[in-house]
Parts: sequence; structure tokens; C-alpha cells
Amino acid sequence: EYFLADGLAVGVEVKYLFAGDQALRIDKVEYSHSIASQVTSLGVRLFYPERPTAPPIDPKGGRMRLYGVLRVGGAAVTNPHVSDRFTIEPEPPAIGPFNQYFGGALGLDITRHVGVELVFEGYETNIELAGVGSVSEYAVYAVMPQLRLRFPLHGGRLVPYVLAGVGMATAETNDHKPRGANVELRTREPGIAAAIGAGLEYLVTRSVAVGAEAKYLYTHGLSLGLAGESRHEANLGPVFVSLGLRVYLWDF
Repeated sequence: EYFLADGLAVGVEVKYLFAGDQALRIDKVEYSHSIASQVTSLGVRLFYPERPTAPPIDPKGGRMRLYGVLRVGGAAVTNPHVSDRFTIEPEPPAIGPFNQYFGGALGLDITRHVGVELVFEGYETNIELAGVGSVSEYAVYAVMPQLRLRFPLHGGRLVPYVLAGVGMATAETNDHKPRGANVELRTREPGIAAAIGAGLEYLVTRSVAVGAEAKYLYTHGLSLGLAGESRHEANLGPVFVSLGLRVYLWDF
């Protein structure tokens, strides 16, 4: 492991799992299968509370800080009607209208109030074809630089913020359903993406913050249609609601 900060270390780990053979039955024929295996992983170790030698949170934010973010949550489509033939519906793992959403970012807090970050995020939905049903999944991904305006409170530990960004979006169909076996879909990408949102986070330690964020994503240029027919604009207008873990990696 290597300590990036007083309470934050990154490292690599290699271990071997010793396990007995397991029985596996295929078409009523039983086989013996070994599940012993080698496991190699990269990890981040967070220490809480921090050691007494850890410097306090800087309430004035006088140093630039490099960070990474991981986000998980839901994406609710606000414009599901693509055309008279296509509508967008939540996929089976969805909770209500919220499809699974995953995101990540690499960013830099430049001053006490201003930061920039490069965001990678995406979600999946189902495509419903009139008269046929669910024919395929539709995945949308976005990559964009964002401006983040922060408003630290309570000595810099509680941080409300707003954000906005413009970048690129792309989409694809995948995991075709049995009803869509003979349905040939066409998409057009990439397109323009723009986002606006707000969030609130709390610094558990000087290097680790947890929080929640809500964001709206607009896309232009993505389209969906059947082969041999005209395609239709597919701006689904999703609202992302997510929980995040922000880890500060380096101070300048």
C-alpha cells in the first residue's frame, strides 16, 4: 500500500482461495469442479477517524485538490415518447421509474468555490415497439467536462454545490429480447450532451466526502428507428439521482 494522505492509502493485493471441489450437474450428469482460485485486486483503504497527525480541514480552501468520484443511483426518463412506434420503459432491475445509473469523475478543486471535473456516466432502459413489446435495451453514455461551484459551510465540512457541463453523448442497442429477434434497429450517434444539477456532501475526513446529487441531462443528435425507415430524435431527458463517494487524492 502507498499512503496518498494521512488517512488514505491505495494498494494492490494478491491472494489465493483454497476451496474444496464442488458438484455441478448438467443434464442429470454430475461433474466435480474445483473453485480454488487466485484473486488479484486494486484497493483504496480509508482510515476513520483520521490519525492525530492528520492536518485539519482547511476552511479557506487555499490549496488545489485532485479527487476521484464514484456515483451510483437511478435515472428517470422524462421524455419516453420517441415516436408513435417507439417508447422507452424502465428495464427489469429498475425501482419504479429509476433505471440503474453509474458514474465517475476525475476533478480538481481550484479555489474555495470553483472546481472542474471530467465526468463519465451512463444508464440503460428498454425499447418498446408498438404491437410487439420490449425488443431491446437502449444504453446511453455521456462524457463531459463540468464546472462545479462550491459553497463550503461549517468550517468547510458541509459543502452544497451546483454544476453545469457540456460534452458528448453516445447510445447503443444491446441485449435484444426474443420478441425483437427479427426487429432490426438503427441508431445515430454521437451527439451533444449538456447537464445541470446540484448536490450536497459532507467531509467525513479531510480526504473523504459522501453526498447526494441530482442532475438533468439533455442530449441532441441521438436517434432511434427501424432499418429502412427514418430515425427519430431520442432526447430522453433523464434525471439522475445518485449517492457519491469523493476521495481527495492529492493537494497542490
